[in-house]
Amino acid sequence: MQYGIIDIGSNSIRLAVYKTHGNKIIQLFNKKSYASLISYHKNGVMTEDGVEIAVNTVIELYNIAKKINTAHVEIIATAPLRKIDNKDVIIDAIITGTGVKTNLLTGKEEAFYGLMGMLSAFDSQNGICVDLGGGSFEITQYTKREVVNSTSIDIGSLTVYEKYVSGLLPSQKELDKIRKTVNESLQEVSWLKNSCTDDFFVIGGTGRAWAKLHRGLSDKTQELNGYSFKASQLEEVVDIICSMGIAGVRYLNRVIPERVSTALPGITILSCISDFCNAKNVSVSKFGLREGYLTSKILNSKGCKFEWENQNKLDILLTEN
Repeated sequence: MQYGIIDIGSNSIRLAVYKTHGNKIIQLFNKKSYASLISYHKNGVMTEDGVEIAVNTVIELYNIAKKINTAHVEIIATAPLRKIDNKDVIIDAIITGTGVKTNLLTGKEEAFYGLMGMLSAFDSQNGICVDLGGGSFEITQYTKREVVNSTSIDIGSLTVYEKYVSGLLPSQKELDKIRKTVNESLQEVSWLKNSCTDDFFVIGGTGRAWAKLHRGLSDKTQELNGYSFKASQLEEVVDIICSMGIAGVRYLNRVIPERVSTALPGITILSCISDFCNAKNVSVSKFGLREGYLTSKILNSKGCKFEWENQNKLDILLTEN
């Protein structure tokens, strides 16, 4: 059976389609649209342009899923809808266009499903999992693969870029403002200080972006999933690219063109979190919210490890159907 998940995030809206075979899950394809919905937030509501982009993009992705005979499609949303007063306008319009009601996840639900997605691909028993998006980040502490503590904070890579950064590359003064904001928020989480005694995983686009940047600078060929490094190297990459000036912008545009403006602010957030938790090493997981929602909510297999395979068969599927 094919399962489709449309994920409405702050930076992008994404459709992922999966097929299951026992303990094996095949991701048939993954299509995303960079909508930057958080940029359309004005005075507690999403603007008409933002609403139109959100609704039309979701309907377009839903139609693709149905065209390739995806029997089960669910729509989930996180920070870009949580933060606005006119969320019902968007949810109702999506129902009209697709017949599917959007599941608006709370911060704790987002943290839980993100952790479950990571655990579905790794054998980690104890540690911290961080999911950094464009509009918020979630931190989850787990012991014996069970949630112990979690929190969601309304700070993201896109929001700090728009609030503090005036150009493409942040200045040292702008980075210091980001660090101050993040650290003040972390101080309010009573269980978090020095909480990382084992593994420290990062999920979401910023973590993958950092791995791509570091891999390019160090000439490594390691696969992104499971990419591991010293926590201190997060800040080192930011410093190197900022010192490169226009060459740094070109490097960002070549390696992660969709995250030229938000990558360095996002990596700075991750560095603050890893320092606060006293993490020594960081690992990147390509598996997160969508995979956790699939395995825990749809397949009802909370905390189980699966065998994953990517096929990227969109063109073939569209041709066949």
